[in-house]
Order: sequence, then C-alpha cells, then structure tokens
Amino acid sequence: MAFDIYTPTRIAGVIKNKPPVTTFLKKTFFSETKDFATENVNFDVVDGARSVAPMVNPKLGGKVITDKGFKTMTYTAPLTAPEKIVTADEMMNRMPGEQISSNIKPAERAVKKLAEDLNDLDEMITRREEVMCSEVLFTGKVNIKGEGVDEVIDYGFTNKESLTSTKKWSASGADPLADLEKWQRAISKDGHVKANICIMSWDAAAAFLRNESVQKMLDIKNYNIAAIAPTEIKEGVNFVGTIPFLGLSIYTYDEYYDDDWSEEGKVTTKPFVPAGTVALISTHARFTMLYGAINRFDEKTQAPYTFMGNRFGESFLENNNTVRKLRLSSRPLAVPHQLKSWFVGTVL
Repeated sequence: MAFDIYTPTRIAGVIKNKPPVTTFLKKTFFSETKDFATENVNFDVVDGARSVAPMVNPKLGGKVITDKGFKTMTYTAPLTAPEKIVTADEMMNRMPGEQISSNIKPAERAVKKLAEDLNDLDEMITRREEVMCSEVLFTGKVNIKGEGVDEVIDYGFTNKESLTSTKKWSASGADPLADLEKWQRAISKDGHVKANICIMSWDAAAAFLRNESVQKMLDIKNYNIAAIAPTEIKEGVNFVGTIPFLGLSIYTYDEYYDDDWSEEGKVTTKPFVPAGTVALISTHARFTMLYGAINRFDEKTQAPYTFMGNRFGESFLENNNTVRKLRLSSRPLAVPHQLKSWFVGTVL
C-alpha cells in the first residue's frame, strides 16, 4: 500500500508536531479553548453581582434570592481557509535553499514542501486569531470581512474612554496615574475583578514615561509608587514596569499584521495594539477561543462527517493531476464572557 502524505490524518500529524507561533494576546487572555460539534458556537455572557445575604425575621423564614441574569449568544464561527498550490514540476526541480548538487528525491522534496506550506498556512491562521483577540480587547467587536462575507460581531463592549485634549497624556496637565487608577476602580466595581495588566501602545508608553506627573512620582525616594525597568521578554513584547500601589504590570506589545481585507486592492500594516491606546485587563477575567466544526464528505466512502478541532488540513489534485492544492481550515471565534472586566482608554 502506497504511503500517502496528503491524507487529512497525515496532514494533522505534521501540524501537531511543529512548534507553535508565539502570540501575546491569545496566550495571555484567550488560552482557554473549546471545540464545538457544529458550525455554530454558543456562550454565556454573565452579569455578576455583589449581593448581600438578607436579614429576616426568624418567625417568617428565609427570603428567596433570584438568580442574576446572563445572556446566551450564538454565532456561526467564521471560516478561514488559506490555501497553497504546488505543481508537479516544482517537485522535480531544486527548491530554494537546496544544494545545487542535491540528491533529494521528488517524494522527499514533497514531504519537505508539505511541512513548509503547512507552517505558512498555520501561521496565517494563528495571526488571524491574534487579530481577533486584538479586535475584541480594543473594540469589543470582531470584523468578518473577506471574499463573499462582510459582517461584524458586536459584543456590546462599553468600558472605554477617549481623553479630551487637555487630559491627553501628551498634555502638560495630564495625570496618567490618576487615569489608570480610575479605570481600574471602574473594572473592580462593575466587572468584579481587579485589572492586573496594562497593555500600552508604544507611543502611549512613551507619553506615559515622559509625563511630568509620572516622572515626579518616580523621583520620590523610598516611596514605592512605581518601578520602571523596561525589559524585552519576547519579540515584540516589552515589560515596562509595575505600579505597586495599583498592583498593575505594564507591557508594550509592538507587533504588526498586514490588513489586505479592509480596503480592496490595498495592504496596510497595522499594530495589534492601536496607536495612542492603553488597555487595563485582568488575567482572572474569562476570555475563550471557540472553534466551530468543519463538515466534509469522506473521499473514499462519500459519507458526510464532522471534524471538531482548531485546524483541518486537506489536499486536492487538480488540472489533470499536475497541480496539488493544500488547504488548512479553521473556524475560530474570540469571545469575552465578562464585558465589564477590562477597560480601554484612548490617551493620545
């Protein structure tokens, strides 16, 4: 029996054995995942409360406490399915980086090409997931725009503020520490968690560190208001410092992606953290990455079946067996469950 490297099972094995792509937002906040058996995913958005047990007359018995509300939302998880094409002629000739006098056989070259293409496709999907996480955290929405699809999933996030000109962090009278404290208290009051991470765009962080009131606080000796010690912890992610009296760690995330869907025919490089923006988030708040199912017909039995998981790889022969198409599909959706558990400020 011939060994077929292009079956979905073989392709899935290649995907699982390769190193993951590092993503700060997804790994920090959306590490919880769940696979669904249908294209639709459903989840609960919960409104918490700080109810106090009621006092009652011992002769009258107890008092019934009604459950606090929650809202169940259902969406069809958006489909992303990047593809790669390889021709039979390519497998017969030397690939980039291969020695000129290489004795690699076409079948061996095909295995190497499969691994490289899967890596490229998986990185694209992983980057799309990070874009989703960014959109959820900084806008409360997920934009689904591509070939044949144009819609927005709006979770109804309202915890945001745009500072006026005199309060922008670049203004002489601005007080960034007071802003952070105010936003953190709003999260604690309405979101029932305490924000412990602050993510800043690079320009917001620069304005924060240059701000006169922040610098004065840093100059106060023997009073641990803030400790600034910028350190790169991974590519694109820098630890700026801590604000101990707020229990807040500050990071910058200076990574980018190429947006080729917002404007037709135009590619724009955008940051995962929008310019002039800060977000206060709690690592104790619940965010999840949900994956809808992918339905296919079995190539041999022709019977329909459902795949549950975060990646589905498949391959097709086209053009009289001269072209092979490799496709990696996924139905991810980044979801927030507590809409008051983080705050976004536009500070510049």
